Amino acid sequence: LAQQTGETVDLSMHQGDKMVFVDQIPGNHRLSAISAVGESFLMYSSANGKAALSLMTDDEIKKRCGRRLVKETPRTITDINSLMDEVYSVRDSKIAIDQEEHTEGICAVGTAFRDPVDRIFAVSVPVPTVRFIRDKDSIVDALKEFRSRLMDALEA
Repeated sequence: LAQQTGETVDLSMHQGDKMVFVDQIPGNHRLSAISAVGESFLMYSSANGKAALSLMTDDEIKKRCGRRLVKETPRTITDINSLMDEVYSVRDSKIAIDQEEHTEGICAVGTAFRDPVDRIFAVSVPVPTVRFIRDKDSIVDALKEFRSRLMDALEA
């Protein structure tokens, strides 16, 4: 996926109300989005987190995110009903999008899955906004193709 898109690819794992980065493949652009392994993001403001939320029940989501949603950027979703609308969309498409909701200047797409022992992981592609605007469709298509191969491998 990193080779196909030229962008950074992150693997994160659900832990509490956050997603913790466990691995990363850096992109090949000079301007790249990099998160340190071990760093964590809130679920409601990140692509990997919203993808993970889509695998949970509505009650689980409200339990984890129903309290006050902190505004990390001007674009962060801070209303639980708006978040739930987005989660429903992710459940249909299997792809979550962060449009500068976690960090200004960085957008991301993500998809989540459960491993064989039912832990939730997510693969995400963070991209500087200037390139995301231009390349969003091709990055989303590449992530969908990656997800299809990943799910086939997990089911084998």
